[in-house]
Amino acid sequence: MSATATKKATAAILETVAAPFHARSSLGKTEAKPAWRVALDCLLVVWAVFAVAMAILVIAVFVPGHLGLSDLLQALGNLLPPDFPLITT
Repeated sequence: MSATATKKATAAILETVAAPFHARSSLGKTEAKPAWRVALDCLLVVWAVFAVAMAILVIAVFVPGHLGLSDLLQALGNLLPPDFPLITT
């Protein structure tokens, strides 16, 4: 094979491989992918629920009778064995 034929064959292969990378994207299609958007929405909902639950739990630890959660925490504490190490204030 001559050098010119080799260069032409190599150029054709590179052109075929590089074609998807050089494809132009249309400027009108800038919206997010639906699956990515749904996953982000689910993550934000889970984060918000976790944040609210933690805030309620922290308030229940320090405020007696808050939404009845202090009784629930006391009942959960009674389930622990008597020699379980607890930090009391």
